[in-house]
Amino acid sequence: MNSGPYPNTWRGVYIKAIDISLPSVFKKKTAPNARIKVGGEHVIVDAMGVSGYFYAEGLIPISGGKMTKWKYSLDHFGVTLVKNKVKGFGFGGQLV
Repeated sequence: MNSGPYPNTWRGVYIKAIDISLPSVFKKKTAPNARIKVGGEHVIVDAMGVSGYFYAEGLIPISGGKMTKWKYSLDHFGVTLVKNKVKGFGFGGQLV
């Protein structure tokens, strides 16, 4: 690839923050006003791969998650990628 007069120029895309609320077709029947939100922070896409923190919120409302007598929610799920490799992840919610 010819880099022209600037051989050390980085080529790629950087996004500081992005949030997307999914269309209402993805909402849960148990929580019709809640919409799932996905997003990313410090996202880099270049020849080395994809890096950044990616997350989803509002996945399973407390009214929708049931394990026998227990209710649960999945409020947040996140994953950190560095050059296409998972470097960390986490999730949070409630259990009542």
